[in-house]
Amino acid sequence: MRIDIFLKKTGISASRTRTKNINITVNGQRKKPSYEVRVYDIIEITDGAGNHMQLEVLGIPSSSISKDEREKYIKVLKKGKVPVSNENFLKWLFENY
Repeated sequence: MRIDIFLKKTGISASRTRTKNINITVNGQRKKPSYEVRVYDIIEITDGAGNHMQLEVLGIPSSSISKDEREKYIKVLKKGKVPVSNENFLKWLFENY
């Protein structure tokens, strides 16, 4: 399943078009929305507002899922904001990449 569809079906992204405006890395490599997601992939998402999320793919849903079912398909590893100042950003960058 494409990563943009996966993010939509799991409720991480509101729409497939919004995934074009976010930075997506999978297993440490930048990917396009057309990337085919696999079980155990580690996905990192950063949007323009500095929101950051790291998650692990546990399964591929066949249709859209409810919030209660999310834990069957994804495991959130980290969630937060990217630091804004240069010092904090460099520290965050070295700790996370």
